[in-house]
Amino acid sequence: MADIESSIKIQFDGMDAESHEIELFALGDSLKGIARIAAVVGHFAATQKFSRRLNLHEVRVVAREPKANCFSLDVLWSFVQQHQILSGSFGTIVAVLVPYVLASAANKREEMNILKSSIDKLILELGANNNHAVDRHLQIVEKMALELRPSARLAVAPIGSSCKTLTIKSPYRISIFD
Repeated sequence: MADIESSIKIQFDGMDAESHEIELFALGDSLKGIARIAAVVGHFAATQKFSRRLNLHEVRVVAREPKANCFSLDVLWSFVQQHQILSGSFGTIVAVLVPYVLASAANKREEMNILKSSIDKLILELGANNNHAVDRHLQIVEKMALELRPSARLAVAPIGSSCKTLTIKSPYRISIFD
């Protein structure tokens, strides 16, 4: 399997994270949530299909070792099969959709609106060149964000108990606070 160049950084700040530590159970829950979001979004970016079943996904999510700036991990995607669509759009799509799912779950309207305009442009670039296809893709994104809310709740498990913030660093940065 080949790793792709794109990645996002997950950073926990404040409280225990200032000492480069994080409570392990909360971290485990957070990683489960982030992994599910990254896997579903990555599969959608690769195939334009929404699937909850991880065993059917065309991508798998991996992490690099933690870094000592507070507490952070890099999330990368590996591919089960090669896709022509991955030439340049994959990294951009996941960099927008992962923060969008988390912003949606946190009800951060301003961030959602900014990300939504980027999502609209990306869907047009994916070849959805008619209004019906664009609308269908936008509905899939909204459904995906709604159905990934339980995973988003897991993703923020350390906030309040072991850290103050969770930041997803991509070109579209989003921070979730207690």
